[in-house]
Amino acid sequence: MLCADDLALTCETMEGLLVKLKTWRKVLESKGLRVNVTKTKVMISGCNVGKPPEKGKFPCSVCGKGVGSNSIFCGTCKHWVHKKCSGITGRLKDDKRFMCKRCKKIAVADDSDIEKVYLDGEAIEVVEKFCYLGDTIGAQGGAGAGVMARVRRGWSTLGNFCHY
Repeated sequence: MLCADDLALTCETMEGLLVKLKTWRKVLESKGLRVNVTKTKVMISGCNVGKPPEKGKFPCSVCGKGVGSNSIFCGTCKHWVHKKCSGITGRLKDDKRFMCKRCKKIAVADDSDIEKVYLDGEAIEVVEKFCYLGDTIGAQGGAGAGVMARVRRGWSTLGNFCHY
């Protein structure tokens, strides 16, 4: 039997996702339904997806706020990083090989470049945003994608009524 919790298909690993997708497909097909894989989408979300909102002339690559004098340069993403965000204890020394926390996480598990997931030889598209019944969900989490979609719909509706 398929319950509402199984429809989310949340997993920590790609192998776990493929197992849940196969189980989901098998259960639906056992009930006599056909699964159209070309219309099926996968959204990979997590803390490593997207960048923090940037503020200031030189934004920190970890928190996104502007940096000042007490900072170090990340050689990987080419951004400045606050000392408190760098994780370095003691004095900051100029190190060309320094890698910020965000770049280390991305280097360990970078799922943002996956474009397709293959289930039994059939490709399933990976998306960053998903709209269902008018509500938009983004891979970054939070309400940002939903709010932006509602604002765009509002302005497009208002634009149809305003004629100058």
